[in-house]
Amino acid sequence: MGTVGEGTHPLGMMLFDEMAGMIGRRHGSANASRWKLAVGAGGVVLCLTLFVAPLHAHVLLDYPNGGEELEAGSVIQVRWHDAVEHGPATYDLWYSISGSNGPWMNIDSGLERQQSSSQSYDWVVPDTPSNQVRLQVLQNNHDYDDFNDLSDADLAIVGTAAALQVGLEPAKDATIYEDGDGSSANGSGSFFFTGRSGSQNSSAERRALLAFPIAPSVPTGSTITSVRLDLMMSRTQGGAQIVGLHRLLEDWSEGPADPTGEEGGGATASSGDVTWNHRELPGTEWSTPGASFAESASATVQVGGIGSYSVSSTPDLIADVQAWCDDPSSNFGWALVISSPSSGAAKRFNSRENSSGRPTLTVTYEAAEESDLTERYVFPASNAGGSGGSFFITTTDILNAGDTTASIRIQLLPRNTDNSNALESDLFTLEPGEVRRFDNVLGEAFGDDGEDIAGGAAVLSDSANLIVMTRTFNQVDEGTIGAALPGVPFSEMVPPGQRVTVVFLTENPDFRSNLGLLSGVDFEITVEWELFDPDGNSLGTDSIDLDPYGVTQINRVMRPYRPIAGGYAEVWTETIGGVFTTYGSILDEGTSDPTLVVPR
Repeated sequence: MGTVGEGTHPLGMMLFDEMAGMIGRRHGSANASRWKLAVGAGGVVLCLTLFVAPLHAHVLLDYPNGGEELEAGSVIQVRWHDAVEHGPATYDLWYSISGSNGPWMNIDSGLERQQSSSQSYDWVVPDTPSNQVRLQVLQNNHDYDDFNDLSDADLAIVGTAAALQVGLEPAKDATIYEDGDGSSANGSGSFFFTGRSGSQNSSAERRALLAFPIAPSVPTGSTITSVRLDLMMSRTQGGAQIVGLHRLLEDWSEGPADPTGEEGGGATASSGDVTWNHRELPGTEWSTPGASFAESASATVQVGGIGSYSVSSTPDLIADVQAWCDDPSSNFGWALVISSPSSGAAKRFNSRENSSGRPTLTVTYEAAEESDLTERYVFPASNAGGSGGSFFITTTDILNAGDTTASIRIQLLPRNTDNSNALESDLFTLEPGEVRRFDNVLGEAFGDDGEDIAGGAAVLSDSANLIVMTRTFNQVDEGTIGAALPGVPFSEMVPPGQRVTVVFLTENPDFRSNLGLLSGVDFEITVEWELFDPDGNSLGTDSIDLDPYGVTQINRVMRPYRPIAGGYAEVWTETIGGVFTTYGSILDEGTSDPTLVVPR
């Protein structure tokens, strides 16, 4: 018996070619199923054997492609290129922490093709440690089949508990114009510019200035590990240009100038504006007209067509932000400069005043050693009024059940807030066997900052042997003793894919029910829930995005289905690496006395 390519009948070859082409067209997005035909001497097809082999790649993943070790929280540049282009296309990026068979988590979708065949994306490596990580790029072709490529081998993500990240919008941004007498300004418009305008605007050079509030968003003493600047370009003249970020050497004032229309010519400068000649009108001039900045760029980015651009982390960019963290008084920001631009080579970017696409500086850092409190116990907490004239406070006991001294801080977690840089109490210690009670934990730990706050709190410690117990109750005369909930450590939170049940949910004239959710991680997660009636019939599903270390409460969660008693909720997350805890709060309508229900 012969096989294809070994003296086979022409009919066998024709069938092979036709089926291979058909299968390739159908399965071009990943692997093509190729057919192996066995034919007899008379040319009759006797059997078909299906096997899997990769298609000739039309898109190729260049980095990371296997064997690399990536640090969680760092920013890496994922790179790929088109081996074969098919006209208009976008790209999707995915990653798996379980090898080449997935499941696959989306990094980003709908990425526009850059002008060159080489493409890139700055990826913040998630805190999902694994040595079986794969990346995948998908080429979405508008008028042709889609194609993809996977990293050739496993790579690793290495966790780092001290890595933190914050995204910042500018504290100020502006454009200065080289227009002879320096009378034009743009400090409060929706855009800023760099490059040189065309003849319709006197061929004047423009430079953009922007500064970000590094302190207090990044704590003093932190070590900066990576920096990324994201910009949205909304208008362009000329071809691709190299834009440099140059560290400014003098302070400046943003100013009130707000041009009309496309803003290309600026507006007449007035008191407080920054201009080509003045750091601040009327009397404070730049040491060098056109802004005083470092000669060498801290980083550069090539910009061409309209779209989003990222300035990747460089050692000089990190050094700039580190210096501003260590000495906030030196933070004057950057000038965005196109070196020796030709007439008509200008780029317009969305400013902080724009309704969308505002500049964002992502700073990844490691906290100072003093913040070496890696254990975390989370619980709901309140020092605020509720419905029906109620006022809820939370009493908290912290017991050191270990045999060594424990260092402790309490962290304030207001509801519906990004708590990645949450306010912390003073440090205190507990000896083995010692307990400390806070009759009103938010009021005592945070003073005025803890007033009128509903949400949660966390006990941070260097000990994994604490017992944290809380009691939340209505403080007014009609209130009673309330109900208790423990502080939940990270190890006992709900992991991805696991459903937990909250029972006792009731909504009628006598009782109301709330569903509380508390995130245990420093990135956004999606928490979902499904409600059921007492007979086990589904009442529908819903979800919410929780901010980093976010806390929220879904008030009167059963209200659409009242009257109902004995309802329950199943709660879960599918966000990889995300963990959370939940609780039910059932309140007596007469006294607002709460019953708090732990999940099962």
